[in-house]
Amino acid sequence: MLIPIGHEEQRVARLPWVTILVVAANVVVFLLILPVVNQQTAETHQRLQEILRFAIEHPYLQLPEELAPIVPARRPPADLSAEVIADCTIVYF
Repeated sequence: MLIPIGHEEQRVARLPWVTILVVAANVVVFLLILPVVNQQTAETHQRLQEILRFAIEHPYLQLPEELAPIVPARRPPADLSAEVIADCTIVYF
């Protein structure tokens, strides 16, 4: 709880230069970092599409739980042995 005591009629005769500089610095840093974030978002989206395409082409792989709802479930090809199917997993970082 904050209790204002005294200085109720105080007026400031100068501009808050430090506050203005901090806000300006934040805007500059945001504008410098924005293209990097957009590029990383595009790269992440492309990698996710590649993972999903690979998972769809190889339905016998075990997917991480996060990707299971996105990739449609398909049965493995009939010519694969049970050992190959059991040994296959997607390793992700």
